[in-house]
Amino acid sequence: MYNVISQNFEDGKAMEVIDGDIDCVENTSFSAVMEWVQQKMNNNSKLLVITILGPQSSGKSTLLNFLVGAKFHVSAGRCTKGLNAMLIRTDFDETKEMLILDSEGIFSIERDDPMYDRRLTIFCMAVSNLLLINIKGEINNNVKSVL
Repeated sequence: MYNVISQNFEDGKAMEVIDGDIDCVENTSFSAVMEWVQQKMNNNSKLLVITILGPQSSGKSTLLNFLVGAKFHVSAGRCTKGLNAMLIRTDFDETKEMLILDSEGIFSIERDDPMYDRRLTIFCMAVSNLLLINIKGEINNNVKSVL
């Protein structure tokens, strides 16, 4: 099972790391990703982890698709649930791969769970080299309270 997940991941297919329907880490795919990351680290390969956070429907997936050539699903309204990961290969000697994490929108109408938003934000901050905050307009008090 891990080999299939790892191969799909290496082929650039998105995988769900945090299951957005049941609000937990999807152990099989998460373990496969972590084994892959550990293997890269053992081979002295540098991995850049880029994550995007922001309110629901702020264009996070679209921005990642445009900036790094990812192929995350986009649509009007809520489309990303949980946290999805995709591997992007680069031509840079310093960083051969980027792990791109596309997060569910915080402050979503469907979820309305401030604790979930905080946990998702903390997880993203903990695992990322670069955290992009995508918002429309100014940073309001809701965003400040989560960050």
